[in-house]
Parts: sequence; C-alpha cells; structure tokens
Amino acid sequence: MLTATKNKSITILVTERELSTVKSIIKFLSDKFPGFAVLNFRKGKLGEDYLINFKVYPKYYSKVLEKLAYNDIELIMKDKDTLLYVDEKKEQRRKRRLAEGWAAITKTKRHLTIKELHTLADEGKLKEMIKEAKGGINSKLVIVTKAKELLNTTVENAISNLIDLSESAPSKIEESINHLINIASLKDLKLFNMYDQMNLAGYAAIDLAVSNEKQFHKIIDILNNSNLNTMVNIRAALALSNLVFSEAAKSSKYFPDYIKTTNTRWLKIVFETIQKKLTKEEEENIQNLIAHIEEEKKQL
Repeated sequence: MLTATKNKSITILVTERELSTVKSIIKFLSDKFPGFAVLNFRKGKLGEDYLINFKVYPKYYSKVLEKLAYNDIELIMKDKDTLLYVDEKKEQRRKRRLAEGWAAITKTKRHLTIKELHTLADEGKLKEMIKEAKGGINSKLVIVTKAKELLNTTVENAISNLIDLSESAPSKIEESINHLINIASLKDLKLFNMYDQMNLAGYAAIDLAVSNEKQFHKIIDILNNSNLNTMVNIRAALALSNLVFSEAAKSSKYFPDYIKTTNTRWLKIVFETIQKKLTKEEEENIQNLIAHIEEEKKQL
C-alpha cells in the first residue's frame, strides 16, 4: 500500500479519447469522496496526445492510481513503488477479466502438447505462445508452465524471422519493422516482465530502419512512440542524431523532415527519465539533437 505525507504529483500521457476517461475518473472520485480534490491541474499538447500533471491529497493518491491503472492510462512516473503498485492493479484487473471470460466457456479446449509448444517457439509464433502462457480455466498447468518457459525463445525467434524476412525480401522491410515495433510495445509481454526482449525488438526495428534510406522516417516514428520503452525511444534518438549530423545521410532524397516531425517535448521527457543510464557521449548527442531541432524550428 502506498503512503504519503504531502500532496502527490501525478503525470499521465493520454490520447484525446482517454482524456474524457480521465475526466470521468476525477468526477467519480469527487462524487464518492467529499474531501477529494485535484490541485494544480496542468494540460499540454504533446503531438496528438496530451501530457497532464496534477496533484492530489495523500489519502487519495492510491485511489487515483488504481483508477488510472484499471483504465490503462499511461503514467509518466519515476517512483518504483508507484510503478509496482500500478502494475499490481493492472494484474488484478487482468485476472478479473480472465475470470469473467472463463465463466463463459462452454466448450472443451484441445490441449497442445509439449512438442507442439516447441514447434510454436521454433517458428516464433508469439501470439499463440502468449495465449498458452496466459492459461485459462481448462488449461493444464504443465502446458502453461512450459509456455512461459518458452516465451523468451519465441520472442527471439520472432525477431530473427522478421530480420531474415527483410533480408530475403527487401520489399518486406517496412512490414518487418512494423511487426518488430508491435512486439516492442506488446502489452501482453509486459505481463511476463519481458522488457529486455521487447527492447531487443525495438532495437532491431531501428537497425533495419537505419540500414535502408527509404525507412529513415520509421526512426522518427519509433522515437515519438510513447508505447515503447524509453530506452528504445532514446536509441532511436541516437540513431537520428547520427543521421542528422552525417552529411552523407542528409543528402539522401528520402531523408525525412525531422525538424517538423520529431517530438522534442516527448524526447525531453524521455531523456530526463533515463539520463543517468546514458554515457556522457550519448547525453551530449541527445542534447545536441534537441538544441539543433529547436533552433531550426525557430527559422520555420
């Protein structure tokens, strides 16, 4: 349980559609708890999304986090205890939904064999493996356990297969990049704490984008994508920095209009959250990129 002694700050990133959900949450809590209040509410546009910051009284902090978690509202928070609490609430919600779904099952499911699970892993069939790893009311424990064990291998093979596809069929490179981005942002993988594997998918997507000038624009897409791990965002920013300050790359007719499309406000947030994990050179590259883009924007 979270405890606090002073007003607590909450920062969230929401779509326009989710904005109404946040307002509904605030109204619900205001109606239910007479002493509840939102303090210092601030809202700013961040690309197509909204960055919102507000404070609440300590006694209502966990209630707000719980409601945000249940509604899959993305929090931009550094505090580990807060993030663990939010993940715990999301897991509770997931289990509740599973329980509701199980109650509706009327047909007997055919169980996969261990051999079939290994085949799924070898072929990188991630969606199918996740389904088995999640289990269900009629699932066998031995299958669920083995599926969880094979998840890492399945992700690695899925990534490898997509890289191979891009190399054997160059026309499929953008499709491969998109699939890798999907893996890197797959919420189901977060349930199994597969963050390192998700990052690998994101890094692979960046490498493919860098390797083909027609895909340079995907680097910016990855940088701006708030559904990805911040380390992936930063890796994309570093890749963009290398290209921007490379005359050879900038001479490409496919070089994207990074001045207009790079979301420097989001990049600053990402940079602030993981700055301590970067080398001095990486810090300077990111800072130089931000300064360069913002200076160029003044000339537009």
